[in-house]
Amino acid sequence: ESVVVSMSRKKTAKKVAVKRKPKPSPKATQQQPDPGWLNHKAMAQSCGISPQAFRNWGVEPVARIGRSVYYTVSDVLENRTEIIEERHRNSEAALTDQELSRAEREEKLRLTSAQAEGQELKNAQLRNELAPVGVIEWVVGKAGAQISAILDALPLQLKKRNPKLTAANIETIQREIAKAQKAAAQMTVDLDEYYELTDSPD
Repeated sequence: ESVVVSMSRKKTAKKVAVKRKPKPSPKATQQQPDPGWLNHKAMAQSCGISPQAFRNWGVEPVARIGRSVYYTVSDVLENRTEIIEERHRNSEAALTDQELSRAEREEKLRLTSAQAEGQELKNAQLRNELAPVGVIEWVVGKAGAQISAILDALPLQLKKRNPKLTAANIETIQREIAKAQKAAAQMTVDLDEYYELTDSPD
């Protein structure tokens, strides 16, 4: 590598070429390992495993000197920590998949049970063993209308059969009939009340 230095005095220019050598890498030219470095065999022994097993760990060496490779304890610990964290992540992912699979099975079972229950209800309706709430309300409303018509005609029928009834008597009868008609008109199918009284939804 050359660096050109230009020196000028008035109209005279003088050029001087200076050569600099590149700085060598310390580890590339290092002949002795640093304290704390262990070669492949020594590091495997310190870990209590065979050299082949240690090679399978895939620890990056800190330096190569001749045909020997050297490792530091911190690099080995970092390698083992990464492996443990990766296994932990894989274990969590597998557990998540298992939980999802279990939730899917439970949901499928719930839907299957609901479908079977719905089909049973349809079959009971086809056998005329079960009627929807809307049908029951329609029947009750129809019966209430018929009863109301009969009650409306009741005062006149009583007056014909018993001419001695006074206007006050007829008015009292009509007032009581109106109360009964109002109560019948406000009647609804309250399943919650029914279950509460019977203590059973069946």
